[in-house]
Parts: sequence; C-alpha cells; structure tokens
Amino acid sequence: DHGKSTLVRALTGMEPDRWAEERRRGLTIDLGFAWTQLPSGREVAFVDVPGHERFLGNMVAGLGPVPAVCFVVAADEGWREQSADHRDVLQALGIEHGLVVLTRTDRAGAPLQTVIDQVRAELRGTGLAEAKILPVCAPTG
Repeated sequence: DHGKSTLVRALTGMEPDRWAEERRRGLTIDLGFAWTQLPSGREVAFVDVPGHERFLGNMVAGLGPVPAVCFVVAADEGWREQSADHRDVLQALGIEHGLVVLTRTDRAGAPLQTVIDQVRAELRGTGLAEAKILPVCAPTG
C-alpha cells in the first residue's frame, strides 16, 4: 500500500476502490476511476491502478491510453521492487510525462531528501527522470 487510492480519494472526493473486497483488504485489485474539476475549470481524470505484483496485468491495462502518470512512492517505505516494476512498465509503454508523488510523508522515518535522492537515482534515464517530486500527506491535506 503506497497510498495511491488514498491520494486519489483526497484529490477527487471519489472512492476509486469499487469492490467491497478492495476496501476490505485495503488493496486495489481492479482499475478504479475518479475525476475532478481543477480551479481553472479543466477536468482531470485518474485511473487508479493496482500496485501489487499479482495484479500487474490490470495495471498495464489501465496505463495504455494515459498521456501522463502520477507515480507514487510511499515516503515511509522508499523505493520498492514494485516501484521498479512500475517504472519498467512506464518505460516499455513510452510514457514520459508525469509527476512523482511521495505519499505518507507523515510516517517517514528517514529524511525526505534521502527518499527523493533514491527516487531520482531509480528514475535516471527514464521519461520521468526530471519529473517534479511532490511530497504529500493525503489524510491531512
């Protein structure tokens, strides 16, 4: 749990986890959809994809048509093996636009700069190498 669904819920006010099983387990299994209107009046939509390796196929299905990603790394866990899987999928699909969001900053034990440096190193050579990194705490705003 890197906090992707919590982030989407905080940004849109919509529940992206559609199935009772997902909410019970606290784990996204299938694609979730949410949207909101920005202060500019433009609308933005999110496809909340599963993060767990057993649901990688569902993640790939949700990424196919997207022009940009919100790449989430939990600040309290740092870069994980599944983060590398997600990075590699984005690279294979040629997705080069996005934002990196460090979630769960309220739980981070290490200094945020350490996590930021780790993420930068892991994204080196990819389309997200220069992406803005935004630390957040979704539950508290």
